[in-house]
Amino acid sequence: KIFILLCYFLNLLGMFQRLTMVGVDRLECAPEYEDRDMPAIGREVMERARPFGNRALILHGDTVASARLVPPWLDFIFIDAAHDTESVVADINAWAPKIQNDDGFIAGHDINLDSVREAVEKCFRDYRILPDNVWVAEPIALRADLADVA
Repeated sequence: KIFILLCYFLNLLGMFQRLTMVGVDRLECAPEYEDRDMPAIGREVMERARPFGNRALILHGDTVASARLVPPWLDFIFIDAAHDTESVVADINAWAPKIQNDDGFIAGHDINLDSVREAVEKCFRDYRILPDNVWVAEPIALRADLADVA
């Protein structure tokens, strides 16, 4: 998914000159992507990101650990990493504080999976479902006890 999603978001960098993007991926093969050459995909993403300089920050590694490297200046976050409930909750918990103000939002993919839906419902009082199994929520909808669900 890294190639498709990051290339989509890189296109947004071309359209919006003040936009900066942070992308994180382990570049490891999930079972459904075993036939993919992940190192080659990673190199292609980096090559496509190169023209945007420091407006496209691509981190390779664990999503929760990578969140510690990013200051709280993001306007939106899109989560599409591990799909088990615990991992999705951990990603939301790690990345939600990076939203700079209440105008930002958090979104993610695969809300059609029970584990993802369970995590989103654990973390947010309210969220919306968009086409292509995308969920979206505002940071102000975070449950007050979010730290207790990780």
